[in-house]
Amino acid sequence: MSTWRRLALAFFPEERRTINDPMLVFSPYSLYFELLPRCRAAHAANDRPTLRKIYAHAEWCLGQKKRAADLHNAIWVCFYEHLFDHREDWERVIPYLSTRVYEGCWSIWEYRWKFWTARFGVEETNHLRQLLTAGEARAQETRRKTVTAGEQIDLEQWLETAADLEEAAALTAQLVSIRSFPGEEGEVQQAIADWFTAQGLEPELSPTKGEHPNIIVRVANGPGPTFLLNGHTDTVLAAHGWTGDPWQGRRDGDRFYGLGAADMKAGVAAAMLATRALARAPERWSGVVIFTAVMDEEAFSIGARALVDMGLQADYCVVTEPMHEPPMIGGVGKVLVRGEVTGKSSHASMPDEGINAAEEAARLVAQLATMPLGQHPRMRSSQAVLSLHSGNEQYVITVPERATFTINRHTVPGETGESVLAEMRALADSLKSPASFDFAIDPPYYPAWELAADSPFAADFARVYAAEFGHAPEWGYARHVADANYFSADLGIPTLQFGPHGYGFHQCDEWVDLPSIATTIRVILRLATDILR
Repeated sequence: MSTWRRLALAFFPEERRTINDPMLVFSPYSLYFELLPRCRAAHAANDRPTLRKIYAHAEWCLGQKKRAADLHNAIWVCFYEHLFDHREDWERVIPYLSTRVYEGCWSIWEYRWKFWTARFGVEETNHLRQLLTAGEARAQETRRKTVTAGEQIDLEQWLETAADLEEAAALTAQLVSIRSFPGEEGEVQQAIADWFTAQGLEPELSPTKGEHPNIIVRVANGPGPTFLLNGHTDTVLAAHGWTGDPWQGRRDGDRFYGLGAADMKAGVAAAMLATRALARAPERWSGVVIFTAVMDEEAFSIGARALVDMGLQADYCVVTEPMHEPPMIGGVGKVLVRGEVTGKSSHASMPDEGINAAEEAARLVAQLATMPLGQHPRMRSSQAVLSLHSGNEQYVITVPERATFTINRHTVPGETGESVLAEMRALADSLKSPASFDFAIDPPYYPAWELAADSPFAADFARVYAAEFGHAPEWGYARHVADANYFSADLGIPTLQFGPHGYGFHQCDEWVDLPSIATTIRVILRLATDILR
């Protein structure tokens, strides 16, 4: 298969029929006749991912004049010649044109000028010329900024420099050395803020409902989308059985052992270094990068909830949880159901005179297995009883009049907290119990989330993932909850989880694979320079 067909299929899989049609001798012409109206529709909808794909592929085709004249001519006459045939598109199109496009297309636009003058009038077409001239000047300035010592910095060279393994290992070790149980994150948050200050950036200590703040760093670089990088800095308590000091850390080849090394201080370090790299290379992207280090994820997600409450907005989000293989594009939600049963006390020698709340609670718990759970092709709903309490702590011969139980329910997309409560109430009603049942949701509550595998953001990530690993990703779906649930489901931000590889989460001798931290940085930077345009 020719190079142009492979690239076209990668960019526009939905056009497979046109691209692969053997009867279409000049199939590039057919493809771009179909894509031009799609480009206009994407501009009208401000669909940046689709626009980036179309313009990137079009520019590549334009550069093939010497190697594939038909391909160059197809994009020239089917796409670029007609970009300004509609007045409402003029200001929309200009920002997507590079110096290569201006250099290669001025002649075709001059040829088109008589048509535009007849259609729009002299005054309007003079305005178009001014727009194009100003746009070309901006494109030249952008290209000038990418030149250092007279040479274009190579992308791969930049990635390798930005993702220095030893620096990533040292920063991870520094973060691990600071104990940060939930509610004790103040010192590590301050260390992160100090690090960013030393890099010339301005961290914000954003208050939460907990004792310690979130850290937010914003890097604004002109117009464009907003890309959110997130990680949590708290860890679980240290399990028994560590072979060394959980905070001192120990390096053994490519592994670094320490509490929170994988979950998820290595991911935080990767996001920090990626943020700094983007701040130092503004010529490579346009838009806003937001770094957030949040607290309390391992308990009640107070930090992430604070970001939700402040209405943080972004176009894309990567949570650098340790999800290297596979990247996660969805996950179950969590509903913590508290049930209270009220019966009637009596002397235990005369139980018939009372209503035993413990027995009625047990009847409901025994029927949980009969409840139909939510169905999803890629995730599994589940539930487990976490506790069941009734009676008095001291010995008394009394039928208990109250009982409580807690059920941990993992939900799938389509289920909500209210739907789970309705199912619990229906189950209680089916018992025809003489006791009364009350249900409520205790914190923390997490909605289920999912990023469609065929969404533009998933396609963008898959493309840069393939550039790094040489193959497309196999998507995963989390069986546990995390802050990604809130960014995706509550804030509506297209979200995925991708971070360093490790093992032993919430166990002793947790470790992270050090080279995977550098890989995570490179993938984030590839993604940022691809989507931030």
